[in-house]
Amino acid sequence: MEVGNLTSCMKPQGFLWHSNRFLYYSSRKMLKGAVFMYLKSLRINGYRPFRDFTANFGQLEVLVDANGSGKSSLFEFLKFLRDGMGEDIPPEIVKGANGQQVFHKPGEDRFWWSIEVDSGYPVPVRYQGELMGSVGNKHVTFERVVSASPLGDQYERPYLFNEIT
Repeated sequence: MEVGNLTSCMKPQGFLWHSNRFLYYSSRKMLKGAVFMYLKSLRINGYRPFRDFTANFGQLEVLVDANGSGKSSLFEFLKFLRDGMGEDIPPEIVKGANGQQVFHKPGEDRFWWSIEVDSGYPVPVRYQGELMGSVGNKHVTFERVVSASPLGDQYERPYLFNEIT
């Protein structure tokens, strides 16, 4: 899958055509005083086509590749993370994916993720987790929120905000 950074050649605001609709975008300069967060990097291990997938992102990305390369699976995974923030994980793991295999095969019935978010503060934050088990019998084995690096020279390790095991 190709991930292309178009930030340098795009207007500071405008519309993009995606999934049969127009999406509005605006650059950081257009959002004075607002908190602007973006996905800086993503690593997925064991989810559908992603045995071990890593991507680094800019503020605006366009994904282009052949059919069956994993674009839809990437968006399904991001939707899984989004939905998991506010509600229980459904038995099919990804809402509406009844009967679909969500684990990379061959391999265990588990997937792991790490996302890095730039929130405008000096140190980005990482959200990491792992889900194991068969469909209908899944459980989150851990979730962690940690700074991407130490919060200052006086510290040796990244700061652990939250960890659930």
